[in-house]
Order: sequence, then C-alpha cells, then structure tokens
Amino acid sequence: MHILVDREEGLWAECERLSSDPGIRESLLGGEAQAAQVLLAYAPVARRNQYQAMLYGQARRHGCHLLPLLHTELLGRIPWVGPVICHFHWLHGGTAKAADEAAADKAVDEFAAVLRRIRMAGHRVVWTVHNVMPHETRWPEHDRRIHQMVADAADVVHVMTSQSRALCSPHYRWDADKELCVPHPSYLGAHADWLSPMQARAEWRIAQEEVVFLSFGAVLGYKGYAGLMTAFDAARAASVRPLRLIIAGAPADEAVARALRLWAHGRSDVTLELRTIGSDEIQYFFRAADAAVCPYERTLNSGAALMATSFGVPVIGPRIGGFIDNIGESAGLLYDPADEAGLTVALIDAAGTDLARRRDAALGLARELRPERISDAFFAGLRMRLAFT
Repeated sequence: MHILVDREEGLWAECERLSSDPGIRESLLGGEAQAAQVLLAYAPVARRNQYQAMLYGQARRHGCHLLPLLHTELLGRIPWVGPVICHFHWLHGGTAKAADEAAADKAVDEFAAVLRRIRMAGHRVVWTVHNVMPHETRWPEHDRRIHQMVADAADVVHVMTSQSRALCSPHYRWDADKELCVPHPSYLGAHADWLSPMQARAEWRIAQEEVVFLSFGAVLGYKGYAGLMTAFDAARAASVRPLRLIIAGAPADEAVARALRLWAHGRSDVTLELRTIGSDEIQYFFRAADAAVCPYERTLNSGAALMATSFGVPVIGPRIGGFIDNIGESAGLLYDPADEAGLTVALIDAAGTDLARRRDAALGLARELRPERISDAFFAGLRMRLAFT
C-alpha cells in the first residue's frame, strides 16, 4: 500500500523517504550499474477501481518508484532532482466541481498552470486516455480544452485500443508518434474467486435452466439502460428459455436508477443491486452469469467487460472501441450499435447458443491480458519512449 499524498508538505516527506532508498540514491549519484531509477507520480488516485494497482504492479521491476497523489495540481509541485514522470489519468476533477462558467474557466487556467510548472521542472508527462470525454461532463468545451492541453504537453499518450485516436479526434488530437498502445488488463487474481457457478446460482435462487445476463458497474446514463430494458423485454418474449437480468452497481445517476426501479418493480426476472459492490462480493455476480451485457451508447474502454472475462464470462457489447480490440468476436457477442435490434438479437443469440467455446475464449483472453503482463508491457514501453536507460 503506497501512502496517498494529499498536500504539498506530504510531497517533501515522501521525496525525503524515497531519497533514502539505496537504489535511488546510487542512481541520483550517477551509478552506472543499473538503469536510471524514476519517480512516477500519478493523479488522481482511484482507490475503488483496481485499474491503477494492476497497471503499476510491476513498477519496481522496471526501476519506477510510485508517488500517488490525491490532487492533480500536486503533479506541478514535486521537489525531486532525478527523472520524474507525471502520469495523468482522469482530467475532469476541476471542471466537475465548477458551479458556473467562471469556475470552469478557472479550472482550465489552473490546469494550464500545473502543466507549465511540470515543464519548467523538466519532468516528463504521460497521459492514459480512459474515456473520449468525461462520462457526465457539465462543461464539455472546457473539458475539451483541458484534454487538448494535456495531449499537446504529453510525451507519451497511453491508449488501450487502436481506435482511440480516431474516436477522440472529433474532440481533441495528439501526434501518432506519442502513442503507446497497451491494452486494459483483465482482473485475473484481483478479486476473490472461489465460488462455483452452481453455488452462486443457489445463493441467488436461480434455476439452472435460466439464462442469466449481468450488467455490472456504476449506473450512468451513457451505459444504455433504456435500450437494455427494451431489448431484454423483447428477447424474453422471443426466447424459448427463461431469461434473468441482474443489474449491479452504484446508482451514480439517480434518474437512471429511478427508471430501472420502476421498470423492475414486481418482476421476478429482473434483480437490481443498485449499490457499491465489494471486492469479495463480485464473484457472486459473475459466477451466476451466463453472459455480461455492456449496452453502452458510447465507449472507448470497458473495465466491466475485462472483469467479465476474468471470470470466464462472455461479453455482449457494441462493435466499437475496446470491444473490438480487447474482447473480439471469439469471447464476445458483438452487435452493430447503429442497428436498433442489434442488442435484442445478441441477447436472443446468447440464450440460444452453447456458450462453452466463448467462455473458454474469455478466460484465455483474461490470461493473455493478466495484470502483471500488461504492467510489464506498459513500463517497458515507457522506458523505451522516454529513453530512461
């Protein structure tokens, strides 16, 4: 567990602690016996999402020492004389808090100041592109300006699908030679996984003949719940097998959650668990599922889809972005998002198909994208691109 730094004085304390590391000290003094030791500071930290823990898992093997920061502005205050990587993740923290346009303008100016301080210090900038735009942006033009500033300032733009630049280009652009494509890791080994499918279904009181679809993750408008409700009802009417839908995740958009509750009220074929799901509970959902459904209206990368593969669960999703590169047709049932009946047909196909081959493919994909392998590829790519040898 790395100490989360939440104020500037904490930066000094952490840097003093790191300077006592023998490997770092030797590197700073010009030792030639090893590759340069690098301080990698990153922000913002997402504790509930295992993504950063998985991405950085092999950092020390590659001579990178982690400095997690609560606030993005701390990336411009790092008191370190050796090589530093400032790694940006989600960029909308400032604008998300803006109550009016003046506050959003101020957030843009403050972000620009952070980038100037980083450049003045001679530090390197890396950005991981998680989404095309923030999911629930209130100030889209301001967020576009921030994204473009970071794209321009970045030495390396880390993307997780080959389609990222094309999908982001209507909003902001970066040079192709900055791009480092390393896919989203699976969650293999990241969560408890000892439950059998039969046990999981017994816990839910689900009959073995039922086909169970799982929609997992925070409930947000862009995830296409209106389309899912319509498609599930149509698929249920057309299927010869009984269908069950489980929707699980924190109700981040209360209007969407309210619509789901109204739709599901009194139904035995729909189960809602609209709450934060603990790490030890996740297996109860995925082990009970025949397929995970991600009916997103827009998407770039999907952690929920990769989580499904980690439990050997095939994925139903739109044929776009990371679903093409990181799921594919062998582990997924992908549909054309422009086809109004596409999701319904995919649900019906999943209900009427032996999914054993796709389950095997999903688990094989999860092993290929296991966190330690992805972390190794990420750090090897960074060192090569940034010439830290």
